[in-house]
Amino acid sequence: MAKGQRGMTLTHDARSTIGELLDEFAARINVGDAEALASGFYAEEALLLPPNHPAVRGRNRICEFWRGLLDARLGDFSLEITETKASGGLAFATGTYSFAIGRTAGAPLRDSGKWLAVYRRQADGSWRAVNHMFSSDQVAA
Repeated sequence: MAKGQRGMTLTHDARSTIGELLDEFAARINVGDAEALASGFYAEEALLLPPNHPAVRGRNRICEFWRGLLDARLGDFSLEITETKASGGLAFATGTYSFAIGRTAGAPLRDSGKWLAVYRRQADGSWRAVNHMFSSDQVAA
C-alpha cells in the first residue's frame, strides 16, 4: 500500500483500476461512444460539473451531455493523471486534459485544462466517478 499525505492510502489495485477507468474514458470519447463512456465511468447518481454549463446529475443525463459534445465532433482527447489518492471507499484523481472539437469551417477548436474526479467503491467492488469536473485553461472570450 502506498502512503499519501494526511493518512490517505491507495492500494496498487485501486490506483491501477482508476488509471484503467481513465484510459477507457479517453478511448470511449475518441471512438464516440457516449453510452459506454457513461456506463463504464460514472455511478448512477454521479454529478458532472462542466465549464460554462449547468450541473448535470445522473448517469443518463451525463450520457446525453457527452453525446452532445461527441455529435459536435469532440475528439483527439487525451488526459494525464497528476495525482491519485484514496481513503476507505472514496478516492480522487486530478490531472490535465486536451481535446479538439470540430467546426463546420476551418480548423478544429482546441482546448486544454484541468479535471478532478471523486470515485466511490460500488457494492460490486468496482470504482465509479460520483463527482467529476473539468475547466479550461483558456482565457474566456
